[in-house]
Amino acid sequence: MTIACLGDQAATGGKGAIRFADGTSGNERYIGGIEYQHAGNDMFFRTSGSLRMAIDNAGNVGIGNTDPVTKLHVQNPNKIDDVYGLLLVENTSTGTG
Repeated sequence: MTIACLGDQAATGGKGAIRFADGTSGNERYIGGIEYQHAGNDMFFRTSGSLRMAIDNAGNVGIGNTDPVTKLHVQNPNKIDDVYGLLLVENTSTGTG
Protein backbone atom coordinates (compact mmCIF):
# COMPACT_ATOMS: atom_id res chain seq x y z
CA MET A 1 0.00 0.00 0.00
CA THR A 2 1.21 3.50 -0.82
CA ILE A 3 -0.03 6.64 0.88
CA ALA A 4 0.63 9.89 -0.95
CA CYS A 5 -0.24 13.47 -0.12
CA LEU A 6 -0.15 15.74 -3.10
CA GLY A 7 -1.32 19.00 -4.54
CA ASP A 8 -2.16 18.52 -8.19
CA GLN A 9 -2.26 22.20 -9.18
CA ALA A 10 -2.26 25.67 -7.71
CA ALA A 11 -4.06 25.94 -4.37
CA THR A 12 -6.89 28.08 -5.79
CA GLY A 13 -7.78 25.96 -8.82
CA GLY A 14 -6.47 22.46 -8.31
CA LYS A 15 -6.94 19.73 -5.78
CA GLY A 16 -5.16 18.24 -2.83
CA ALA A 17 -5.37 14.54 -2.12
CA ILE A 18 -4.38 11.72 0.14
CA ARG A 19 -4.37 8.57 -1.95
CA PHE A 20 -4.15 4.92 -0.97
CA ALA A 21 -2.69 2.88 -3.82
CA ASP A 22 -2.58 -0.84 -4.49
CA GLY A 23 -0.28 -0.41 -7.48
CA THR A 24 1.64 2.09 -9.59
CA SER A 25 -0.39 2.23 -12.80
CA GLY A 26 -3.94 2.67 -14.02
CA ASN A 27 -6.80 2.73 -11.54
CA GLU A 28 -4.62 1.00 -8.93
CA ARG A 29 -3.01 4.39 -8.21
CA TYR A 30 -6.37 5.80 -7.10
CA ILE A 31 -8.02 2.79 -5.42
CA GLY A 32 -8.79 4.81 -2.28
CA GLY A 33 -8.48 8.40 -1.30
CA ILE A 34 -9.65 11.70 0.05
CA GLU A 35 -9.64 14.65 -2.37
CA TYR A 36 -10.26 18.36 -1.82
CA GLN A 37 -11.25 20.39 -4.89
CA HIS A 38 -10.18 24.01 -4.35
CA ALA A 39 -12.27 25.50 -7.18
CA GLY A 40 -15.60 24.45 -5.62
CA ASN A 41 -14.38 23.88 -2.04
CA ASP A 42 -15.75 20.32 -2.16
CA MET A 43 -14.38 17.12 -0.60
CA PHE A 44 -14.61 13.66 -2.16
CA PHE A 45 -14.02 10.16 -0.80
CA ARG A 46 -12.98 7.28 -3.06
CA THR A 47 -13.08 3.50 -2.48
CA SER A 48 -12.40 0.65 -4.93
CA GLY A 49 -11.34 3.22 -7.51
CA SER A 50 -14.66 5.09 -7.60
CA LEU A 51 -15.96 8.26 -5.99
CA ARG A 52 -18.41 7.16 -3.28
CA MET A 53 -19.17 10.21 -1.15
CA ALA A 54 -18.99 13.98 -1.44
CA ILE A 55 -19.33 16.92 0.90
CA ASP A 56 -20.03 20.18 -0.91
CA ASN A 57 -19.18 23.72 0.20
CA ALA A 58 -22.66 24.11 1.79
CA GLY A 59 -22.14 21.01 3.95
CA ASN A 60 -24.45 18.80 1.88
CA VAL A 61 -23.41 15.13 1.91
CA GLY A 62 -23.87 12.90 -1.12
CA ILE A 63 -23.56 9.13 -0.86
CA GLY A 64 -23.50 7.56 -4.31
CA ASN A 65 -23.86 11.12 -5.60
CA THR A 66 -21.08 13.66 -6.15
CA ASP A 67 -23.43 16.67 -6.45
CA PRO A 68 -25.76 16.56 -3.41
CA VAL A 69 -28.74 18.94 -3.37
CA THR A 70 -29.79 18.50 0.28
CA LYS A 71 -28.13 17.86 3.65
CA LEU A 72 -28.12 14.09 3.02
CA HIS A 73 -28.56 12.94 -0.57
CA VAL A 74 -28.38 9.16 -0.99
CA GLN A 75 -28.52 7.77 -4.51
CA ASN A 76 -28.39 4.15 -5.67
CA PRO A 77 -28.73 3.47 -9.39
CA ASN A 78 -29.26 -0.24 -8.78
CA LYS A 79 -32.43 -2.06 -7.82
CA ILE A 80 -32.68 -2.56 -4.06
CA ASP A 81 -32.85 -6.30 -3.37
CA ASP A 82 -31.52 -6.44 0.17
CA VAL A 83 -33.68 -6.20 3.27
CA TYR A 84 -32.24 -2.86 4.40
CA GLY A 85 -32.72 -0.76 1.27
CA LEU A 86 -30.87 2.56 1.14
CA LEU A 87 -30.90 3.56 4.79
CA LEU A 88 -30.83 1.64 8.05
CA VAL A 89 -31.31 3.49 11.34
CA GLU A 90 -30.76 1.11 14.21
CA ASN A 91 -31.11 1.60 17.95
CA THR A 92 -28.90 -0.84 19.79
CA SER A 93 -29.65 0.54 23.24
CA THR A 94 -30.63 -2.05 25.83
CA GLY A 95 -31.68 0.49 28.46
CA THR A 96 -35.16 1.69 29.33
CA GLY A 97 -36.64 5.14 29.41
